[in-house]
Amino acid sequence: MRVLRRIKSSRMRRFDARTTVLGLLAATRVTIDAAMDGSA
Repeated sequence: MRVLRRIKSSRMRRFDARTTVLGLLAATRVTIDAAMDGSA
């Protein structure tokens, strides 16, 4: 049980990291787009 839990947590951590990076990239792109629209 402990090993399964450890594997699951490590997998979730990796997935969370990937999601966080994708989220940051998306947020940055949206912010840049908004800034471009505001300046233009």
